[in-house]
Amino acid sequence: MNIKLHFLFILLFISCFIPKLILSLNTNIISITDTTSLNERVIQSKIYSDNTILLRLINVTTTGCSENQVFLRIINPDGTFNNNVVIRDDRILNDNFCIPSTNHFVEGGIPLDGIRIYALQQKLILLTYFCKLEQGSNVAGLCGMIINWNNTIQDQFDFEHSCTDSSIVIQNIINNNGDGEFLLACYLNDFNQGLIINWSRYTVDSKNGTINIKDHGTINNINTSSQNFRNLFPTEDGGYGILTYNSDKLAIFLYLIPPLPPLFHSSSSSSFTKIRGPFQLYKPTQSFTTLNILNILKCGISFVEFGYNCLIYLNDFNILVNIDFLDSGSIISTNEFIIFNPTSLPTVNIINVDSLYYGGYIILIQNPDNNNNVLGLIYSNNGVLFTDPGGNNWQMPITTNDGISLSYTGNLGVFTDNIIWSIANTIQGLKLITNDLLSNYSSIINGNSKNNLLIFGNSFIDSVNPIIGSMINTTPGPINISITFSNLIELSNGNISIWQTSNSGDHNQDILRQSFSGDQLQYVSIDNENRTVTISVFESTFNMPGQQYYVKVDNGFVKDLRTGQDLLGIRENRWNFNTSITTQDISTGSSSSIVRLTPEGTKYFNSLSNSKKEQFSKEMSEELSKIIPVDPIRLSTSKHFQFDPNTESDQLLFRMDVKGPNNELIGVDSSINSERIARDLNILIRNKDFTGISKGDCSSMLDSTFGGISTPDLWDRYRFILIGVGVGLAILILLFYLANKSEKGRNYVVFMFTIILVDFGLDIAFIIVHGHDLKGLYPATVVILSFPILINLIATFMIVTRELKEIKPPENNNNNRTVQGSPPEKDKNFEFREWWKNHAKTALFFVLFSSIDIEGLNILSSGYSGYKRFDAPISDESAKIILIINGVVKFLEDIPQFIIYVIYLVYTVIPAIIPIIAISTCSVVIVLKSTAILGYGIFCPPPRSYYRVQKIKKDKELEDLSKNGKYEPRPQHPTPPPSPFITSKRPTSVNGSLSHDVIKKTMFGRDDIDIEFQEIPIKHPIVIEPEGGRPEATTRLSEIGIVGSIGEYPIISDNSGQNQEEMEVIDSGVAGGEGSSSGYQTRMFEQFGIDIPSQQQQQQQQQQQQQQQQQQQEPPSPQSTSSIRSIV
Repeated sequence: MNIKLHFLFILLFISCFIPKLILSLNTNIISITDTTSLNERVIQSKIYSDNTILLRLINVTTTGCSENQVFLRIINPDGTFNNNVVIRDDRILNDNFCIPSTNHFVEGGIPLDGIRIYALQQKLILLTYFCKLEQGSNVAGLCGMIINWNNTIQDQFDFEHSCTDSSIVIQNIINNNGDGEFLLACYLNDFNQGLIINWSRYTVDSKNGTINIKDHGTINNINTSSQNFRNLFPTEDGGYGILTYNSDKLAIFLYLIPPLPPLFHSSSSSSFTKIRGPFQLYKPTQSFTTLNILNILKCGISFVEFGYNCLIYLNDFNILVNIDFLDSGSIISTNEFIIFNPTSLPTVNIINVDSLYYGGYIILIQNPDNNNNVLGLIYSNNGVLFTDPGGNNWQMPITTNDGISLSYTGNLGVFTDNIIWSIANTIQGLKLITNDLLSNYSSIINGNSKNNLLIFGNSFIDSVNPIIGSMINTTPGPINISITFSNLIELSNGNISIWQTSNSGDHNQDILRQSFSGDQLQYVSIDNENRTVTISVFESTFNMPGQQYYVKVDNGFVKDLRTGQDLLGIRENRWNFNTSITTQDISTGSSSSIVRLTPEGTKYFNSLSNSKKEQFSKEMSEELSKIIPVDPIRLSTSKHFQFDPNTESDQLLFRMDVKGPNNELIGVDSSINSERIARDLNILIRNKDFTGISKGDCSSMLDSTFGGISTPDLWDRYRFILIGVGVGLAILILLFYLANKSEKGRNYVVFMFTIILVDFGLDIAFIIVHGHDLKGLYPATVVILSFPILINLIATFMIVTRELKEIKPPENNNNNRTVQGSPPEKDKNFEFREWWKNHAKTALFFVLFSSIDIEGLNILSSGYSGYKRFDAPISDESAKIILIINGVVKFLEDIPQFIIYVIYLVYTVIPAIIPIIAISTCSVVIVLKSTAILGYGIFCPPPRSYYRVQKIKKDKELEDLSKNGKYEPRPQHPTPPPSPFITSKRPTSVNGSLSHDVIKKTMFGRDDIDIEFQEIPIKHPIVIEPEGGRPEATTRLSEIGIVGSIGEYPIISDNSGQNQEEMEVIDSGVAGGEGSSSGYQTRMFEQFGIDIPSQQQQQQQQQQQQQQQQQQQEPPSPQSTSSIRSIV
């Protein structure tokens, strides 16, 4: 029996004292000010969605006015303090710092002055005050300013004229752009309509903090605007609710302002939005018809039921009324209950009310029986008072650990985990007190719903996948997450977002990985009989191993299928999980990606100065490194860019370079290879509207239709082209080798000809494909290409015209004396015209080619491989002109093109095959032309066609032969290598006489013909010299033998079997002579283009010679003027 009593005593001790011990361990007291600031008081308090507290402090004076400055203090969720914000601005009138003696507004039981503060989205503050809208006018209006946490005023705005009675509510939902939003309701007395509400919706740009009006409207038939008779609250879908009390009808009415449409854009003027309502929410019962005082305490989202709830206080009866309703205006339930009164007064002085996140309310009342100390009561939505072994109130400590008394103010707040906080005054300064008494409290009785509410903050969610605290894989591949609800649902337009937790612990630095609304059906689906929502996850989302992620679901992501009411979502850091740390094959190589700006982004970038453009590239790299995320050292943006010719607006292309991981990198991305980062970048950009890319100032200008394309590997992309180029080069080298086996002609022209054609084709291709890649590139390349063509065309026309023109030989007294009976001397260009007639097609083709490059004329005169069609007898003067034009074109076309290609390769971001091959061929052309210009224009002057060089060479050889009686080759100056098809002569000595083997190689590879001739030292070639002057006869060595002539009458033979005696011809005019028959000699004459005299002319010449012989009466001698010895 004693044992039982002892056990019961232990249980009683635990039940009575342990809760107090636990309570004391979970109460935290933070000092806001110290003893040096005992006069400071908190006049306003606000809270951000991430549990950051914003306080406004003033110095209390006897005059009721504070110092003319706004002093703000920011307390982080971990209890640390941020920078103090102090605002001094001349636009804030001094009257704003004074508390009116009458008709003042009260917040948390504290009278307010003319200044209000509101907690906007991350790190922004809205401050309103009264100002003079016009200089010299006494009319006051409402003004505002946006302040960041760094004490900087980012924007100032004038709201309404003569608006001295207003209310502002902040929207909890941040739109897709990250912009904050608030609604301003101005209560005005209109002369015609009476009391009205002019409401306006404003957004605050998250990038620059500017205020922009979006839409507005008017609510009529409002017969009272007392602070107690109105209330504003944000709705689950991003809209707003406005409650008013109509004293004539003794009823409370609801007006609903819908959210902005998803595709709503800013405009210079706001638009008018149609509202819904009024809906009657509450009308007192018959017993309350004598109601004189009514106070709408709190309205907002219900955390335990569908829709919303409002708490109304009927002062005369100490009755609280909780109303649950939908956004359709339908009433779910109405609960009336009497509030517990711990005072001796007949009514309760309620100074503040706040909603609890797990259902119910916390109500602060002021107890005049206890020095106006503040007491907190907790009620469920249906009126059940919270009781605990420690008491039936909020159980805040009444003293500090040092025994200092705490005097609580009306400042009250609730963190998202249901921890309550308040501000207290002490003799040691201001204190912030937090208490987790209600962290496990819920007004829901059902066990499963209560557990779901405590876990997810949403009683309608049954389960999630992956489960909270689980481990997921980072291997690229399709991944889905899902949410299962306890009720039937349908998709709505709220967002679901996946975030990566920041390693710094600051949730403001968390990284958005993806976010889209429930109506994005390509990513969201619903199944399991309308209970489960499945969400697709991008491959780039869970790319960092060993990191924590969480899923945030906005209110209104889904709707209840039966009522159509938006449901609550899941707050940040509730549904969280981790990625596994896996060992992968890590590539240490680097990679690059090409990104493109939007047309708007391109226009903005082009408007920047050069220094700002570099800053833009740097900032874009920093933004992308945070979004991917990757160490900033590994990611960089090229400072160069190029235009995309495939777009109408010439959008800009940039290259993003990603370095490979190395041991020096400490970040979590040190194990991620560059290829994975480049792939993730492409996914992020292509899904720009649903990733953090759209949130950055610079990254938001990237084109989602282009993505991030990996820079092409030239071999993979152009392997067939490169193989073709290699095969073509090999064939070209082979042809050059085969042609060069012969010593006949300048055979390098086959190489030059092909390279020039390829170079010209690449120039055209470069202009077409890449001409618009850089600014100003297209006109420069067109001019550089077309102007030399014009020069080549004119020069070619002049040269060909000059060569085809008939030019009579100059008169010379010595040369006018011709042998009697010889034909008239031909003009200077006769040989070229004859060549043109015989090879007109070849000539025309290369003349046209010469308009592209005048080197085509050099090809015609190169004597390539002994082909007559390539042996044009161009004059020395024309050869000089060709050389000069080649040099001019080199400096006007080839060198500028080379410079342009170098600039292109340096300043562009996409490697391309055409510029690379083009700069290679251009370099070869410059080298070949430089060699030709230096070789023929400087070191071996003068420039001549191959025909002229060979003609001069042969003339020199025959001149030596006629003077010395034997052939002795003269020392030759450096000339271009002869064609492999030219006749080769090898002098040999046979029995003391000089012998020459003439080897003739045919162009078709037939057997060589060896022609051997001998010269008897005693017998020399006989040249008959006309009377009174220098011999007009010429003797030259042809390709098939010796040609001797008097004037234009040659005698020729190529019979190697004939000796000198057999080849002697007594008279060159004898038609029946050995060499003058109509056989071989006639054929050879025709081959060499020599005019053959007619039979009548030959007979006349014979008769003249016979008459001369009779007159002289002398026997013919070996040196007779009527005979010639031809030696073969």
